[in-house]
Amino acid sequence: MTLPYPEIFIPDAQNTLGQMYAYAVHIRKYNIDKFQKLFIESGDADAFAAGNIELIAGMSGMELAHHVLWSLHIPTEELEIGCKISRNSNEYRAGAIVAYFQRHTGRSFQNIHSYFPMSRFVEFAKMYYGMSDDEIFEKITYEICRIVYHNDPNFLELLEKDNKPVSSTGTKLLM
Repeated sequence: MTLPYPEIFIPDAQNTLGQMYAYAVHIRKYNIDKFQKLFIESGDADAFAAGNIELIAGMSGMELAHHVLWSLHIPTEELEIGCKISRNSNEYRAGAIVAYFQRHTGRSFQNIHSYFPMSRFVEFAKMYYGMSDDEIFEKITYEICRIVYHNDPNFLELLEKDNKPVSSTGTKLLM
């Protein structure tokens, strides 16, 4: 699997999506699941997932949030210069988690969110506070496998046929 952008940009991607979701929720008062749908509908999610460096590292998360709204012709107030976005908010951490997960699986945001809405990633951020990105990735991968397996009893056999990598705890990873 070819990953969309170099590993060196992972912190930028995490920061951008973390800021975007925290800004949308805390400053613009959007429901996080509603903003997730707007992000996907705008086409910015696909561009981000494809490795568009301008979106990943060339603008702030606040600018990306405005770009999402602008792309959909949704009126918005001017960007608030100097507003502070907390890296400790669950929405920021959820955005960082989903950015990490997307980059490591190569899956589209739409595919990821077909399993978990952003509100579920907020729950992950709360549940796994203090864990490393790799540990959180492993937990989310396990949850997705559990859900998919519940919906498709042949899923684990398909993973074995595809020789998907296994994590340190034995969980097959969705790559």
